Amino acid sequence: MPEDVEYPPNCMPIPCSSGNSELVKRLKILSEALQESDTNDESGHPDRYRTLLSHLAKSCFLENKSRDVQIWLACCLADILRVFAPNVPLGDPSQLRDVLIFIVRTLKGLESPSNPLFRRYFYLLENLSVVSTLVLAVDLPPEDATQVLRTLLKTSMEVANGKEWRSETQASEDGSATEDDGDERSESRDKVIGLLIGMISKLLRDVDQVSAEVLDVLFFYLINPQKN
Repeated sequence: MPEDVEYPPNCMPIPCSSGNSELVKRLKILSEALQESDTNDESGHPDRYRTLLSHLAKSCFLENKSRDVQIWLACCLADILRVFAPNVPLGDPSQLRDVLIFIVRTLKGLESPSNPLFRRYFYLLENLSVVSTLVLAVDLPPEDATQVLRTLLKTSMEVANGKEWRSETQASEDGSATEDDGDERSESRDKVIGLLIGMISKLLRDVDQVSAEVLDVLFFYLINPQKN
């Protein structure tokens, strides 16, 4: 019997069996529809898209290796969580953990500002920051919350130390980039890092206890930075 999944109007069903090109096409349409959706509190439909979130949280989607599929899926998941905010739409803590970790890992695409989909990665980052989506991790079991926070720290450090950002900073410093290009990229990098730091700070404040695993990540990147 087919699964009863609620989609926004004019959105096509998204089966696990779809090829990546079709997945990207359908997820893009879905993402654009969800981006325009009011919150469930505003619409008066508290359970709207709950079945859609559970469907998209399946491992067949979260484990897809295509970067294009990942960014459009992450945007869809983030907007569904925005629609439900401040409520938690998933009853299974492990499923919520997996969704949050997937979304955070997808942010690694921010390390490449030349990526044609960079604006989507930045939209995802702004969405998570404005809605404070990652604070949902605070209500997870401590070990799951730690996993989300460690992933956020690791991903943020990788983005901040991304080779493409560093090469563009160097180009700006040695004069090989135009002044306007250098200023624009520097401003984008500052915005990205500022939003990431804001999310990290909020999550660190809200968790009951900062675990040794989280401190290990901080020490690894901050006290003994990686040299390339």
